[in-house]
Amino acid sequence: MSVADFDSILGSLIELTRQRDRHALEVCLAQVLFDVAAPGIVRLYRVREAEDGPAFVPVAKILRGENDVSAEEEQIPQSLSTAMQGCFKSRQAVTVPLEGEKGMVYPLLGVKNNVVALIVIEAAREDGHLSKAVDMVLEIYQNFLALINDNERDALTGLLNRKTFDAKTNKAIAEVMRLGHRAGDAARREYCVAILDIDHFKRVNDKFGHLYGDEVLLLLATLMTDIFRESDQLYRYGGEEFVVLLRDVGLQQALHVLDRFREKVKEYNFPQVGQITVSIGVTQVLATDTPPTLIDRADAALYYAKSHGRNQVLSHEQLVADGKLQSRP
Repeated sequence: MSVADFDSILGSLIELTRQRDRHALEVCLAQVLFDVAAPGIVRLYRVREAEDGPAFVPVAKILRGENDVSAEEEQIPQSLSTAMQGCFKSRQAVTVPLEGEKGMVYPLLGVKNNVVALIVIEAAREDGHLSKAVDMVLEIYQNFLALINDNERDALTGLLNRKTFDAKTNKAIAEVMRLGHRAGDAARREYCVAILDIDHFKRVNDKFGHLYGDEVLLLLATLMTDIFRESDQLYRYGGEEFVVLLRDVGLQQALHVLDRFREKVKEYNFPQVGQITVSIGVTQVLATDTPPTLIDRADAALYYAKSHGRNQVLSHEQLVADGKLQSRP
């Protein structure tokens, strides 16, 4: 490896450690791996799980040192698709022949230790140390990702903490603004923000003590992690209040998903405490929003839900349409 190659790899690693956004972090990782494997091609695929199995969506293609990915999804050859499926299931690197060249597929693991993305390296230089070098880069990436997770997450529940909410929500608002919000638009993005609050949580702490109160918070966070998707962002917003940022979900679907979660909580038997319920307020993300306006609308719906019976999911938009709340910015 030349001094220029070494400097390029170090520069890419330094750039990787500047990133906090997961998408940018993964693209930087692809760039580092290109520098390691040059003159090969490095492709990054995001995993989206569906009922009929995982789908692999191209995010980046590093060619000649530049991100050359197009908006259109490329056709994945059958041999590569089979290898990607095998890598996804085994969570292990898989070898695949690609047009006479040996390629490798590597898994990237997420917070739940599941595969969230795949890295494909093809037409790389012949080097007996290449596989070891790639493994070391991936280990650096996973260690750095763990540091980011520790900094962004609530110590008790493991959910995202409040200080990360504004930055991550601003990205969702920017995406809604950039891609538009037109019905029928193939690139359309919809987000909803929900606030959920444990009903009568003070009674739990007063009757059973804070130790059992903390266990209720932890178990509720576990239910959230199990029921909501990897792409949904889950926050402990403060005390017994939680926030969910739902991706690619319209308001009616969000109401359905959140009500299903509410029912799961109601049916769950919390040790010693027994049954608890949650009230939920939800609103749709608009291109004109800011994090405070979103929280304000969702919180108004939550307050109405708690003051009118609890154990229910209400949207700000429907409450305004019914004349029960005044419209907010």
